[in-house]
Amino acid sequence: MMTIIDPGFPIPTNKAIKKEIYIHYINAFTKLNNLLENTCESASLTVDLWTAKNKHGYIGITLHWLSDDFKIFNCLLGMERMTYPHSGEKISMCLRKKVYEFGLDGRITCVVVTDKFSKKNFSTFF
Repeated sequence: MMTIIDPGFPIPTNKAIKKEIYIHYINAFTKLNNLLENTCESASLTVDLWTAKNKHGYIGITLHWLSDDFKIFNCLLGMERMTYPHSGEKISMCLRKKVYEFGLDGRITCVVVTDKFSKKNFSTFF
């Protein structure tokens, strides 16, 4: 399409696109960590699990918090593929990994999981 619109437009390679995405990911990750460090004393997580049409399972983890001046913040911490079964133990492991990755240890006060699973299989998160 771009060669038709502007034949002089240099079409980026897959490698260049991946590099650009990675750079922006690192920048966004750094900004989010700074925001969390400066505004988040306690937070809650919302977790959703679903199955795509191709039968692959996914997990989405959203973080919610209020700043000292009561500004509401929400952000998607992760949306990743999750293999079956969606046991409580696997969900808990995934949550612990994200909490550690974003330095939220000791700040999570509530976790809402919107998936059907056996409570006896859900290991204690806190």
